[in-house]
Amino acid sequence: MSEIQQRIYDFIVEYTTDNLYPPTLEEIGEAVGRTRWVVSGHLRKLDELGLIEIPFRMTSRNIRLVGYKLVKE
Repeated sequence: MSEIQQRIYDFIVEYTTDNLYPPTLEEIGEAVGRTRWVVSGHLRKLDELGLIEIPFRMTSRNIRLVGYKLVKE
């Protein structure tokens, strides 16, 4: 995994655990300083690595973290 992919993954984990829903491509891009198109490519790589799941057609807030169960405390 590249450094930018790690930063994206870490942001998704933090955002999702804090909010109980995943960030948008725009929010990820703002957090890591990349465009949504660049983020999209990195998300597909994270999906291939089995760290996240995204549907064939990516829409807003539909990233799922693999191995995480989100519960409200």
